[in-house]
Amino acid sequence: MKSLPVVSSVLAGLLFIPALASAQVVLTNSSLTYSENFDAPAGVTGNGNFAWTDNVTIPGWFSQDPSTGLESQFPGGISATQRVYSFRYTTADAGAGEGRAFGSRTTGAGTFSFAVGITNNTGGTLTGVDIDFVTAIWRTPANNTTDTLAVGYAITTAGAWTTLTYADIPELGESITQGGAGGGVNADPNGSGLFWDKSASLTGLNWADGDTLYIRFLDGNGAAAWGYRQLQCDCDS
Repeated sequence: MKSLPVVSSVLAGLLFIPALASAQVVLTNSSLTYSENFDAPAGVTGNGNFAWTDNVTIPGWFSQDPSTGLESQFPGGISATQRVYSFRYTTADAGAGEGRAFGSRTTGAGTFSFAVGITNNTGGTLTGVDIDFVTAIWRTPANNTTDTLAVGYAITTAGAWTTLTYADIPELGESITQGGAGGGVNADPNGSGLFWDKSASLTGLNWADGDTLYIRFLDGNGAAAWGYRQLQCDCDS
């Protein structure tokens, strides 16, 4: 997994075609790989609020709070509101350019989650998937607080992603602890100890044709902001 000079998070290697079931990310025999670099979310045109729409703002992606998101530029712009974010690193990236990340921020009052849904339309059963991404901290946790990232998966025929029981993928999780001072500030996501290359291989799956695999990202309640880029899924039949 290669590191980039600017950190965010991407899924790489799956195919976008018209919607099947609830997800717009559909695997066919011609491509068992999905990628999403988050550089061009629909309706995000400048620093400030944007309307988040499930399965539209980023095809195949769903938010716990499908209403408002925020575009935020380092080093400022991360609000005190719990929501999804489109992070960017420089003013030059104000449009659909490089250096973006997709993520979320909690406020310390609860967790926040979002997920991508990937539908198997290969005509057969898929048994494995390799997942890779980069995650980074864009805002540090509150003082004397540990914030966590947990990633899990679930496979369903028709269930809503928010009602599923997710199996944890510990290799993709991360945590960061803030001491008694200096917390709760916007952070350079390229800083030492603030970004990680993550990867995991899931095997023995029974991902039948027509079923949807959801990968859920769960942001802990430590008030940090996590951003993601280069999340890549390579699936096996």
